Amino acid sequence: MTHDSTSDTRGRAAGSLKHFFDQIYYLVLEATAGRPYALYVHGNSDRAGAVSGVETIATGLMRKRVHEPLSIVGEVDAAREACCELGTTAPPIWPED
Repeated sequence: MTHDSTSDTRGRAAGSLKHFFDQIYYLVLEATAGRPYALYVHGNSDRAGAVSGVETIATGLMRKRVHEPLSIVGEVDAAREACCELGTTAPPIWPED
């Protein structure tokens, strides 16, 4: 499973996350199809664009969303419990082989 975390930058996913996806997209497309993912986004304004951008990429990678995106505004400390819940309810990152 992939646990994606990004900050919102003017309504879009942070450049570093987009760069990461650009680099790995074709390398992992077939090998990771169907694997689960969960998403956490933090920002100080509207995070809808960031969530949408990451979900578009995850759809292209044929990933399976296992939890509603966790979208946080303001202080991260206030969302610590929700972040812990996201991490504990999602399946493991790597499948057992």
